[in-house]
Parts: sequence; C-alpha cells; structure tokens
Amino acid sequence: MMNILLIILTAIFIIESIFEVRYFYQIRTIFNQSGRIEPTKRVQRIVTIETQ
Repeated sequence: MMNILLIILTAIFIIESIFEVRYFYQIRTIFNQSGRIEPTKRVQRIVTIETQ
C-alpha cells in the first residue's frame, strides 16, 4: 500500500514540475515579447523565486 502511495505522490510531483517549468517559460516569453528593457518588480520577483 505504501508503494502505491509513493508512486502516486512521485507522479503528482513530476506533473507539477512540468507545469511549473512551462509557466516559467511562458512568463519569460511574454516578458521578452513585451519589449521592456527593465522588468517590473513583480516579474523580477517571480523570476528570482523561480530561479532559486
């Protein structure tokens, strides 16, 4: 029973990680397309947190 729970939690973690990377890539793409030279404080904070 514990093995099934461990497999389910691992699968959830992998799926969550994939979505997190996708959203981070979208944030960077949107920022690059906006043409801004300096990111806003909110975008800068998000990028800093995601990079860590």
